[in-house]
Amino acid sequence: MTYGVRDLLKRFRTDLEWEIVEELKQLGQSFIRDNSYEKGPLTILPGQRYKEDEFAYNYAPPFHYNVQYSLNNQSFPCHSKFYATDIKRNWEKNMRSKKKTWLKKSGWINEDGSMAELDYHFSKQGFRHDGSTPDYLSDTGGVIYIGDSNVLGMGIMLEDSFTYKAHHSCSKTKDKRYLNMGMHGHGIDAFYRILKYYIEDIQPDVVVMSHPWQGARTEYFSEEVGHWVSLTANKLIRQQLKMENEDALVQYFHTVMGYTRWYKNLDAIKWLCHSNEVDLLAVEEDVDDSYRDSIVGNFDTEFRIEDMSRELSHQGPKAHAHNANVLRDLMEYALC
Repeated sequence: MTYGVRDLLKRFRTDLEWEIVEELKQLGQSFIRDNSYEKGPLTILPGQRYKEDEFAYNYAPPFHYNVQYSLNNQSFPCHSKFYATDIKRNWEKNMRSKKKTWLKKSGWINEDGSMAELDYHFSKQGFRHDGSTPDYLSDTGGVIYIGDSNVLGMGIMLEDSFTYKAHHSCSKTKDKRYLNMGMHGHGIDAFYRILKYYIEDIQPDVVVMSHPWQGARTEYFSEEVGHWVSLTANKLIRQQLKMENEDALVQYFHTVMGYTRWYKNLDAIKWLCHSNEVDLLAVEEDVDDSYRDSIVGNFDTEFRIEDMSRELSHQGPKAHAHNANVLRDLMEYALC
């Protein structure tokens, strides 16, 4: 940041002073995108700005340039044998280490020593599907499963993932479209943003949300890259160990902040679903129902070296099969 910018920022006495904002813009520091700030409070805020490309509310992890590389920079919809960290280079690296035993025990090494293959199909919107739904907006209705890389099914076949198996075995969902909106590296802030953008167009019957990561993940909009960027506790811990950005970890991920992030986004997602007549099942929500709690308590969250994903960072097909039965039971009980 230049000295001129620092000097101007020190002059702020109220929340926003327009003359200083104009001077900042002349120095290349621009963060005002409409004149609602200039007008001040008690002015109407446009209700559809989030649909504009500039807001990037539809940004999904596969659109990131690093992830695009793993997909051979294909346009969407697309198909790949690799995705994100589940790539050949990492597999070969693990094969040269003690982790080769983990790959073997988990069944990711063929008899000839080659890598067991996977298929990653991504829709036009950047979400994983089984090859049958290249455009989520080609129809309406269905069940949206929104969550993290576990929901996406990282490192396993989508058909082996717990949401896919549960969906197709539950009497209340199996006849509806399966719409996976799992996003690796993201949490509940992103879940709200994506649902806000798509829920009116897709008109789902149900939204099933899990793995919110409220205490370890958030996101911010970066004007530099033009999209949302995931911010994780792990990243800030590494920075703090280097004596960089020392206060950020507490500012973003203090327990109070984590719970507030959960409450705010959960309430917002509930309202989105209510306003669009969509049933919501938030797996981790406390609804004061002991029987429901007993079902949720059956989920398996353990990692076992004989049952890991191909990139060795997630649970494998066996744990997913178990959790599919639990999620099926939960949906049978909780959904109308």
